[in-house]
Amino acid sequence: MVTPPAHLRDVAVRALRAGFQVATHAIGDRGNRIALDAYEAALEEVPTKDHRFRIEHAQVLSPRTSRASPGSACSLDAGDSPDQRHAWAERGSARAGEGSYAWRSLLETGVIIPNGTDFPVEA
Repeated sequence: MVTPPAHLRDVAVRALRAGFQVATHAIGDRGNRIALDAYEAALEEVPTKDHRFRIEHAQVLSPRTSRASPGSACSLDAGDSPDQRHAWAERGSARAGEGSYAWRSLLETGVIIPNGTDFPVEA
């Protein structure tokens, strides 16, 4: 963790009040859950229909996280999945293997997947 959860929530609240979008970089299941919890808390305080909050990467999700609220966006990197899933998710913990690259379950709940890229890092 680089950013404390309370700070992430406070930034999201300030962003909503100012009409800005928030993008959070999270890869693991804990980071993604913390980001979504912060977003949900901010939206409870400042209800905003078109908030366009986004999580960059969102590669490993717990079953609860993969049922994120509709209107959230997870910018998954299609270029990452073959290399990284093979490198660590498939032979890692059951938690990583089960929840990694859960694109279908996100789409089924109405989460937007804009597709990102780490170019030129993942070229």
